[in-house]
Parts: sequence; C-alpha cells; structure tokens
Amino acid sequence: MSRYFLKRIILLLPTLLAILLAVFMLLNVTSPARFSGFGIYSSGYAEGSTDLLDRVFESTQAEPGLFNKYLRYCYNLLIHGEFGASDSIFGISQEIFFRLGISLILAGFGFLISLLIGIPLGVTAAIKNGDAADRIISMGTLVAASIPSYTLAVLTMVIFTVQLRWLPLLGLSSWKSYVMPIMVIAAAGIAMTVKMTRSAVLEVLGKQYITVLHAKGISERDIIFRHILKNSFVTIASTLNNLAAQLLCGTLIAENFFAFPGIGQLVFRSVSQGQPYVLLGTVAVLSVLLMSFNIFFDFVCALISPQIRMEYSHKGRK
Repeated sequence: MSRYFLKRIILLLPTLLAILLAVFMLLNVTSPARFSGFGIYSSGYAEGSTDLLDRVFESTQAEPGLFNKYLRYCYNLLIHGEFGASDSIFGISQEIFFRLGISLILAGFGFLISLLIGIPLGVTAAIKNGDAADRIISMGTLVAASIPSYTLAVLTMVIFTVQLRWLPLLGLSSWKSYVMPIMVIAAAGIAMTVKMTRSAVLEVLGKQYITVLHAKGISERDIIFRHILKNSFVTIASTLNNLAAQLLCGTLIAENFFAFPGIGQLVFRSVSQGQPYVLLGTVAVLSVLLMSFNIFFDFVCALISPQIRMEYSHKGRK
C-alpha cells in the first residue's frame, strides 16, 4: 500500500506542471501583453550569471518564447520557491500564503460544522426513513442545496448585520467577521453531508445481518453505534474529498461577497487587474492543495477498510 501512495505523491509534480502549462498557455493567448515584460533570465540578460537556467539559455542563445518563459517560471517555482518574475519585489509568495491561511480557516470550520451537523441529521433521516423527521430533514437539505451561495450571503447580511446588527458587514476586523462567511460555506456542506450519510446508512440498513441483530434482541442504540455507523463510515469517508473540494471552492466565492482577504479575493483581483503571475501562483497552490486532499482521504479510507488496503496493495505491486 505504501508503494501505491508513494506513486501518487510522485505523480503530483507532473500533474502540477501539466496544469501550469495549460493555464500558462491560456493566459498568454488571452493577454499576451502581460507577458511581454518578463524575460527568460533571472534578472535581465546577465552574462556570467550563476543561475543554472540562465547559463543554459545563454549557451543556447535561447529566445524569450512562450515555452522558455514557462521553463523559467517552473524553475523559479520549484528551485527558488518564487511564484513569478519579480517575486521578491511584489511579495507574491508572502501574499499567497498569508491569504491561504485565512481561506483554510474558513474552509476548515465549514468542513467541521458540516460533519458535526450533517452526519447526525443524515443518520436520523435514514433511521426514520419515510417518517416525518426524514421528510423534514430531506426538505431542509433540498432547500439548503438549492439556494445559491450569493443569495445566502445577501440573506445573512440582511438578517445579522442590517436587522440584528450582531455581526460586521465586510472585511476582517475581529473573530465575528468569520461567522457569516462560515455560515454560507457550511450550508452547502451540511446539505451534501446529510445526503451522503443518509445514503450510506440506508445501504447498511438493508443488509441481512442488521435484521439478524434486531432478531437477537440487541438494543437499537448498540446496533446504530456499533454496527451501522461503523460500517457506513467507509462510504462516508470516501466522499469527504469531494466535500473538502466543494467547501474550498465555496470559500473562494464567499470571500468576494464579504470582502474577506483570502485567496479567493486574490484570484478575482488577479483576473480583474491582469496579474498573470499572481493567478499562476494561486492556481499552483490550490492545485497542490486539492490533489493533497485526494491522497489524504484515500489514505484515511485505506486505514479504516481492509478491503481498500488490499486493493491499494495490489495496485502498488503493478
């Protein structure tokens, strides 16, 4: 199994380079003027430069074409940790990681709230399948999933800022500023968690051994916590990657409505102001983050499921 996940981690680099190449070419087509000011050398044409790529370009008399600019960008990113030309001047790296920390706080709390509320509601809806409780929870889930994020953001602003005056409207001034963005992010996450938990628990409830446990007189509480939840958790855990990705994307949208200084606002600013290297840096960071989520949750599923461990061990030997 370790061999399989090692392969997955190694594949992160070529996948990232392919994503950056696609975005790099797209940006060059849509706004070629933005790239015209950036050369392929580290600091202009410096003969005798100690930079390895500079010496390669100098020896081959390379022209500043698109592919050479792409090589320079990837070299600076992987070797020097710079997210673009003039990174030391504009502080692209510092700004990206500062804003990423804020976005991860929003997404992390949204993820936690989605699990703490969504899983109990999903289990209740499955156990009370067809009853009034199931219908109420399913209706609430449908409403939460149907309301667009921007509509929910406006509603929270009207209720908690304009009417009740409990929370600040825009920006990041105190811990209260996190409340409304987290509410907007968690709403879609709760709806998704309820649906996947209900489906997973209903699948386990349909198994024959659950009927046998009821026939043996085992209490409903023990059946739920020792058997139903335990066996449905693998299915729930396998969908957590989609939940995490959805909440992170929702964070990017919510930040712009609440003028929150996260990475989502940075993405929209880089697009509107024509900052291609800032956009490339955010794409690189978000791509690595989403791919890491995928590997992490696959690893969690492998830890709790012997069948998945055997499957991954077989794939690792190939």
